[in-house]
Amino acid sequence: GIVDFPVDFPLPPDHDDQWKWFKDESVLIHALRLIAEAIDAKYQTIVADTIKPHQGQHMAAQIKGDSRMRNKALAPEDHRHEPRPRPALNIDINRCCAIFDSPGDLEAAARALCKRFGGAAGRVKNGFALDKKEAGKSFHYRSLMLNLVYKVEDTTYGDIAMKHGAKWERDAEFLTQNPEVPWELWQAHQKTAVSYLKGAAIARSPVTMVVEVQLLLKPYLAAGK
Repeated sequence: GIVDFPVDFPLPPDHDDQWKWFKDESVLIHALRLIAEAIDAKYQTIVADTIKPHQGQHMAAQIKGDSRMRNKALAPEDHRHEPRPRPALNIDINRCCAIFDSPGDLEAAARALCKRFGGAAGRVKNGFALDKKEAGKSFHYRSLMLNLVYKVEDTTYGDIAMKHGAKWERDAEFLTQNPEVPWELWQAHQKTAVSYLKGAAIARSPVTMVVEVQLLLKPYLAAGK
């Protein structure tokens, strides 16, 4: 990891820069989003190509926002009571949707995606398996969520740092992407993350990220809008 996190810790009263572990988790959020941004185009293309033979329609989504990741770290129903580093629990920073006309095509595409991303899913949330009572809690919206382990082929952290490092450094000079984070903190933590990602410690390590694909049928797409 980027820093060494002790296991036991007191919960913060809020997520301000006076909390003991604020910088550690903030830098990790920056680092994760920088990696996600660097690999996203390739990830989206792989998903689109994999579902195409199964009549799947691919819909890309932007990488998960900084504000959303910080809010999840604080929310009791999400990551607040989890061990640090809590931002590492975000397994959908890279995400997209895949839409199908038939259940058969959806199932075939799900199997193809699992095969393409290492042979199995890291996590499955099957909304189609919910009974009526459980489905009613989400207005009977159903989808199949696959979290997949994306091992970026022939790519190390050194490779993406060489390709994207200059952009990362330029972006650190811009205003914060999260209005709740002061610019000085945003810039300092972004630069720390960039320095780590460009460093020798992980330069030869292969890039790996847990990504998410939401598979759904067209009627549920219309209901979700």
